Amino acid sequence: HPRKVIEKEDVEEVLGEGAGGGVFDLTKAIRERNLAAALSILAKLLERGEIPLKIHSLITREMRILLRIKEREGRISPQEACTIIFGPRSYYPPFYTKIASDYIRAVSKFDFSDLITNYQYLVETEASIKTGREEPDLAIERMILHLLQPT
Repeated sequence: HPRKVIEKEDVEEVLGEGAGGGVFDLTKAIRERNLAAALSILAKLLERGEIPLKIHSLITREMRILLRIKEREGRISPQEACTIIFGPRSYYPPFYTKIASDYIRAVSKFDFSDLITNYQYLVETEASIKTGREEPDLAIERMILHLLQPT
């Protein structure tokens, strides 16, 4: 018979976010330049059967957001960052502005030229996977190593 209470773990299981993180934990680890966490989360995602090109597309989105915020570093408010991250809206809940503030802080960990190079590398990795030149799981791991190499 069905339970009356839905636990946090139930939601995480449905969303694929439990047991070591999901794709958004991965993008957060990348944003924070936490290589060990990023590789650990990636391994768990791949083990659970997450599609490498889906992971790639979310990492590409993350790099695009970081690049757009970096372009305006020092001149961007959390509200403006929310527009970049979540799209234009008339109101952003406090949780959204907290996330935007985290992004604004995170861009200081990246050089603008590195973000440009990383974006080009993402395009090359996608082509490498789609043409079969490289095994998708290894290509994504190599890509993360490249994105988070010390500057």
